[in-house]
Amino acid sequence: MTDRAKLIKSFKTTQELDEEVATELINEFQKPGLILLPVGKTFESSIYPIVNKYFAYEEYKVIDTENQDTRYNSKHKQVHSQLWLSHLDELVNDKKTSFSTKLISSLPSVVDQLQERFYVIDIDDMTRYDLFIKRGGGPRIIVLGLGADPEIAHVAFIGEEFINTTTAKVELSDPLKDSQGAKFALTIGTDIFRSSNLERIIVVVKGASKAESLAQAFSNPDTGLGYLINNHLDKLIIYADDSALQG
Repeated sequence: MTDRAKLIKSFKTTQELDEEVATELINEFQKPGLILLPVGKTFESSIYPIVNKYFAYEEYKVIDTENQDTRYNSKHKQVHSQLWLSHLDELVNDKKTSFSTKLISSLPSVVDQLQERFYVIDIDDMTRYDLFIKRGGGPRIIVLGLGADPEIAHVAFIGEEFINTTTAKVELSDPLKDSQGAKFALTIGTDIFRSSNLERIIVVVKGASKAESLAQAFSNPDTGLGYLINNHLDKLIIYADDSALQG
C-alpha cells in the first residue's frame, strides 16, 4: 500500500499551500522546457494571481538631478526565453469561453512574454496538439488539479469516461456537463507521463470538497489520480491543505 505521508506534502492552511505552489511555478517559469498547466478555481483564485504579480510590469521613478527631470520606466521579472506553456485539456463546445482564454486571463504577464510559446489547443486538430506536447521529449513539468467526484477522481479529464492512454476526446460525467456547459472535452493521455523529459507531476488538492476524492484515489487505481499513484510514484507529489486530508 502506498504511504500517503511520503507522497503528500501537507499544509495547515490553504494560504500556505497557495504560496508554496506559486513559488514552485515562479521558479519553474525561469527554466527552459514545456510545462502543462490546469485551469479551475484551485489555481485561478489564489495561485495564479501570485505568479502573475511576480512577472508583472512594475513602474519606477527615475530622477535626473543634472537636468532636473523625472521620468517613469517599467520593468518586469522575465520568464525563461525557452519556456513553453500549454494547457492540459479543452472543452469541446461552441462558446467563446475556453480553458486557453481562462489561462491567458489568469497569467497575462506571463503569456505576454511568451507570445507564440504559449500553445493554444485547437479542438478541431487534436493530432497537432498531441504532436506538440510530445516533441523534443515532452513536458518537463505537468501540473494538475483533482476532480471532486470520488468515483472518478480525475486529473486533467483522465478518468472521466475511461483511463485514456493517449490524447483523446472524452465524454464528461453528468455533473461536469452541467457545470462546464459542454458534453465533451479533449484531454492529455497517460502516455504523456512516460515522457523522457518529465521531471515532476504536481497535483494540487484544496478544500473539503476534494477530501473524499483524494482518499478514494489511494484505493482505486481506476481513477485518474489512482492511476498516477499506482504507476508514477517516482515523479508524483501531491500538495494538499488540511481540509482536503480529512477524507
